[in-house]
Amino acid sequence: MDRAVGHAHGAVEAGAGLGEDETDGYQVGLNYGLAPGITLKGGVTFWDVEANIDAAASENTATEFIIGTSLSF
Repeated sequence: MDRAVGHAHGAVEAGAGLGEDETDGYQVGLNYGLAPGITLKGGVTFWDVEANIDAAASENTATEFIIGTSLSF
């Protein structure tokens, strides 16, 4: 059975007025061949956003979970 694991990281800084906004993203994903023509997929992504305003309402984090199945005939 086929297996694959991948990861990624992205970061962005944007200057605006008095400071910079920053966004960081981290992702891990996998594919697993369960049987011929059936692949299970999954992943998790984490986001961290910081604004130059330093207000709690402008700072956010998020976590996404993704699962799926691929069928091919």
